Amino acid sequence: MRKPLVCIAPLVPISIGTFSILLGCSLPLPASETNELKWNQESGCRWSLLSVPEAGHTGFTRLPPNQTGIAFTHIVPEQRHLTNQILLDGSGVAAADVDGDGRCDLFFCHMGGTSRLYRNLGNWKFEDITDAAGVGFTGIDVTGAVLVDVDGDGDADLIVNTRGTGTRVMINDGKGHFVERLPRLNADSAGTTLALADVDGDGYLDLYIANYRPAALMDIPNARATFKKVNGKLVMDRLDGRPTSAPDLTNRFVLGPDGRLLEVGQVDALYLNRGGTNWTLVSFTNGAFLDEEGKPLTESPFDWGLTAMFRDINGDGLPDLYVCNDFQSPDRFWINQGGGRFRAVSKLALRRTSYFSMGVDFADINRDGQDDFFVVDMLHRDHGLRMRQTMAHPLNVPAIGDLETRPQYGQNTMFVSRGDGTFTEVAQVA
Repeated sequence: MRKPLVCIAPLVPISIGTFSILLGCSLPLPASETNELKWNQESGCRWSLLSVPEAGHTGFTRLPPNQTGIAFTHIVPEQRHLTNQILLDGSGVAAADVDGDGRCDLFFCHMGGTSRLYRNLGNWKFEDITDAAGVGFTGIDVTGAVLVDVDGDGDADLIVNTRGTGTRVMINDGKGHFVERLPRLNADSAGTTLALADVDGDGYLDLYIANYRPAALMDIPNARATFKKVNGKLVMDRLDGRPTSAPDLTNRFVLGPDGRLLEVGQVDALYLNRGGTNWTLVSFTNGAFLDEEGKPLTESPFDWGLTAMFRDINGDGLPDLYVCNDFQSPDRFWINQGGGRFRAVSKLALRRTSYFSMGVDFADINRDGQDDFFVVDMLHRDHGLRMRQTMAHPLNVPAIGDLETRPQYGQNTMFVSRGDGTFTEVAQVA
């Protein structure tokens, strides 16, 4: 078995409305089959057929709030999202046993309202313990959360991302009461996803935060930009009369190769966990991150980060990292070199990627012992609408003989491992 890694799934947006639990009703396997599965051994893996009884039914049964006690409703007022569309990206949910009673509790994030923590009483009934736990975050845009043991004391601590007010690490006393550990991480950034793994092998979970942006140019109607030349290069000088040296405008706008004005996202953050009590921010330009040729990065990537996931993709016992980025930002695929250092995969490892990369997941889909992965885009599922959907970017078609350009396309991508560190993209044929 490979060394287990803790990976945080992509954000699960909660639509406006009251949350309901869906209870799975698949019939359990007989005890003899559950305990004595017949395993088939293959290279790098093993598998077993499951015998499903013909009687009964499969599927889910909706459990209403008046039965479960979970009356959480996530509403973003229209007057807020009409002036900031990023608020419509959704929020998240985290699940773990926070009080040590053996039952899985639920934490729901809220954008600007009050987040909620529900204690599991058993038999699909829950009670709201938000106030006693100290995790309401009222008035704060909480964009995602994870419950995980970061200090190594055996209970689930809470980490939450916020829009513009940093990432908060809340330490659990073991009884479901949380106290924030300062200083706050990821200051002034808009985190979207939290991913954790022990990247440097010291026994403590380290933290990668994918960052987006608190607000975007699309919500500044009739904005006017002025430009100037610096060292012969045209750059943006002012936005609505304000200099781009202002803190909220620095490193925010660039001119693309075609002369279009592009807004970029925020730099992601990797924090190393020192003994469960302290966090050290890793710079992208101090040698911890290397490019495809193994050279240290000279500039930090200002990406529109949406999802990050750790996975030991090459089976060396070290957690590697895939980051899904929105818009023109390329996805990042980092291979762990040991000691907390990462190197970008070779330019030939992936030949194409998704453009609006929303989420990623890994699995060995063809049972060859090698991990494959799937990236979801936002191409419409309805065929008619998909045929009328236009992209806001020019189609990037590499020239004949260009083997290194990695074009982005607005569609899902599925990568099947060849076993040599490269992947073939098979979404359309799969």
